[in-house]
Amino acid sequence: MSKKKFLVIGLGRFGRSLVATLAQLDAEVMAVDKSAKAIAAIELEGYCQTAMELDSTSKAALLECDIPQFEAVCICIANEQTSIMTALLCVELGAQRVVAKAQSDMQGQVLYKLGVDQVVYPERDAGAALAHKLISSDILQSIALSDDYSTAEFSAPPEWIGKTLVELEFRGRYGLSVIGIRRGDSDLNINPLPSDPIAIEDRIYVVGSIENIRKVEKMLSRRSRR
Repeated sequence: MSKKKFLVIGLGRFGRSLVATLAQLDAEVMAVDKSAKAIAAIELEGYCQTAMELDSTSKAALLECDIPQFEAVCICIANEQTSIMTALLCVELGAQRVVAKAQSDMQGQVLYKLGVDQVVYPERDAGAALAHKLISSDILQSIALSDDYSTAEFSAPPEWIGKTLVELEFRGRYGLSVIGIRRGDSDLNINPLPSDPIAIEDRIYVVGSIENIRKVEKMLSRRSRR
């Protein structure tokens, strides 16, 4: 089976992290940046098959990359004007999918209007995730699926220990569906039974509306302060 191919444009910390993770997931990655220093650094790390120094606001330069060959083009550029111009050219050159990093909601709206398929806000999302962890030590992780729905990982509070999923009434009481339970360092059980009891080291994975997840966060936060 051939490897999935991705183009990452912009090699700041976010871009480098994306290149490294894609490579570790056995993808084929081309990395580009206008900085020779950034290209030398990514080549030294050895994560990508090809690294090129080029100006992504130049249509002629991007033509050298053969944009349509990639599963996705990931624009990880900090400068808003450069990011927008690069996105416009990638869409125009027939990219299968364009994912772009944005600094603000306004930039995100512009990117979507240009035809970008997905906009990510790494700084905002990281800050929000940290805030939720600081508020409640029982919230281990949450990942937004859309503007309205998210997954979340909870550590089991004392009042859940020994009770089954049926007794806890997750769906009726909290409006959330349990999609997995991990006990200590064991493998994730992705199909827990309603009769499965919650143990002291369990981590519970749920999916539901962000509103309902926030309600559980607040409940756990209040109880952890008692």
